[in-house]
Amino acid sequence: MHLRLSTAVEDAVGSAQRTQESPDAESLSEGLRAEYAALASFLGTANTFRFTVLGLFLAAAGLMLSNPSNVKAALLLAVSLALWLAELRTRSLLSHVLRRGSEIERHWKSESGTGKQFMTRLADEWETDDLSTLKGVDRPHICVFFWNLPVPVLRHSLVIDAIFLGVAAAAVWQLFLNE
Repeated sequence: MHLRLSTAVEDAVGSAQRTQESPDAESLSEGLRAEYAALASFLGTANTFRFTVLGLFLAAAGLMLSNPSNVKAALLLAVSLALWLAELRTRSLLSHVLRRGSEIERHWKSESGTGKQFMTRLADEWETDDLSTLKGVDRPHICVFFWNLPVPVLRHSLVIDAIFLGVAAAAVWQLFLNE
């Protein structure tokens, strides 16, 4: 999968370089399409990576905490910190990808006059300050008898942070508080 992504990025860069050499509208549009395709591919790959790593991390944490020892708890704490830092880096990369994708969509919007597109909506939701809800997302409701209760919409980043914090707290508890 990494090979396909790097090939798509190289194609987009090559198209952009060709665009700079011959700045006619068709080659610019072709370069933007190629760059947008590479960005969309990376977005999917990065999200798949995030949740695959999270799943493997939870499985390893469960295995380590099922037969606890101080060595395993220290290792789990170190791995939790390292993977959480990798998650933060992935979020930073996703933020840059979404920002560039929305720039391309704004360029297309100015040409075609269409409404908000995919990466623009994601970038708006990504950059909201409220981590517990998503801007512009209708909250689902649960009907219980006569009550129509709103369900909170949580961002993936908030849930992932809570998982890393929970596992790190379990490791700290195992290291220092469980005697």
